[in-house]
Amino acid sequence: MLANDIFASPEFYSNLSDENKQKMIENLERNFYDRQSIKQELYDVFRQNLNEIQQDYYYEECNFNISYFPQKSYSEKVIVRTIKMRAYSDTIMIPNLKLCGYSLSPVNVENSVENKDLSPFEFISLNINNKAYSADDIIINEDATMDQLLNKCGYVVSYTVNLKENITLSASEDTIIRMEYRSRVSDNDNSMSFRVAVPCRKYILNFIAPENYKVIAHAFGSFDVAANSSNSKYDNTISVEFDNWLLPENGVTICCINKDLSAESDTSKTLVGV
Repeated sequence: MLANDIFASPEFYSNLSDENKQKMIENLERNFYDRQSIKQELYDVFRQNLNEIQQDYYYEECNFNISYFPQKSYSEKVIVRTIKMRAYSDTIMIPNLKLCGYSLSPVNVENSVENKDLSPFEFISLNINNKAYSADDIIINEDATMDQLLNKCGYVVSYTVNLKENITLSASEDTIIRMEYRSRVSDNDNSMSFRVAVPCRKYILNFIAPENYKVIAHAFGSFDVAANSSNSKYDNTISVEFDNWLLPENGVTICCINKDLSAESDTSKTLVGV
């Protein structure tokens, strides 16, 4: 009984070296899970991934509202992203907080003669805890895409939008950031991803396109596939909700299909078959 009390005491573990703490965790898990080596391996991998997360903050909630507007030679999205952020413990100061990021394929609106004056990213508004910010308060950084899969698919440039000033986060209260912006891509770039950059407790996405478009979504999370999200009967809208934790890079991928063009393609194939 005395040994149980000692091992249950936080003071006991605080006196152990990091190496012995690690050994004790592994031994306890092997015993607890009846020495199932594969399950132990899964926990080891998951723990390592968590330990590699560098940010000292997380999202209590991340909410996306996206409106899709296809144009003659490009596509446009108006994105409203609202996040509730907290520090893991105490209070921390974050320099140049990342507000959003996006990647563009080589053929974008900048290369279109007709639309050469349009920017692929357009700031609309930023509000942090009811304080309004302007476009002068953000920094847009351009980098070569490091993701090999994105690079293979033609997304060679990535952009990050950061806050210029430092921001203070608390562990006990939400810092609420609402950002609205407009994104433009070439008309053949009809897929898009909305991911989280840090662990996220709750995720909500609402997407609407014109009535002649069909919206297809794929949601990917570590513990929840969001398959039970309630949705309308209309093809042009979709909602996704995760009620459990997401890890960095989890989220939703959206693809928009023009039903008119799809119908024309099907008709053409039928005629060729005849």
